[in-house]
Amino acid sequence: MEEERKYMDKNNIIAGMDSFSMLKEEIERMAKKADYEIEHSHMLSVFEWVLKLRPDADLALKIAALGHDIERYDKNKVKRENFDSYEEFKKAHAQRSATITSSLMKQYGFNEQIIQKTVFLIANHEVGGEGDVEIIKDADSLSFFDNNVYSYWKTHSSFFKDKIMFMYSRLSTRGKTLFKEIFFKDKLIEKEINKIVQECEKTTF
Repeated sequence: MEEERKYMDKNNIIAGMDSFSMLKEEIERMAKKADYEIEHSHMLSVFEWVLKLRPDADLALKIAALGHDIERYDKNKVKRENFDSYEEFKKAHAQRSATITSSLMKQYGFNEQIIQKTVFLIANHEVGGEGDVEIIKDADSLSFFDNNVYSYWKTHSSFFKDKIMFMYSRLSTRGKTLFKEIFFKDKLIEKEINKIVQECEKTTF
């Protein structure tokens, strides 16, 4: 809270809302207009997972959680068919999300230091690394299993195995421990996921 007060833009206070609250509200409005309804719940789920993984998350990490997929919310979103590899597609997606979030943060008067950290976190959330960028990557994967997996099963069944392997294999050791605590309401999907995860574990040794 002290950090939020320190970097609050007094010119952007409306009806008692600080810059972070207004930015969060703006991103939520955008997410609700996305082509897929799941985008909004995924954004909120990633935010919740970040706070679970890092209860003392700073502003940059919180905003990165909210904006990590923001480029998918408009008609000009990055499309897989325009790239030679999945890795290139993911990199472009992350970079565009970072650029859009940075622009919004400037509009709401955020400190340049916070903006730059947020940009770094979002631009690297697909690959992770050390510290907070690993937190955002784990939160993204855990949210997929906790929130997105049911929708993905219905809409992308032919890619389901590859997606599960990708999202699970990039989890940290801590992330994989938390994955085991996720309750799957659909037992058929849970069985399929566990089978894929077991296969994934075997390939890592």
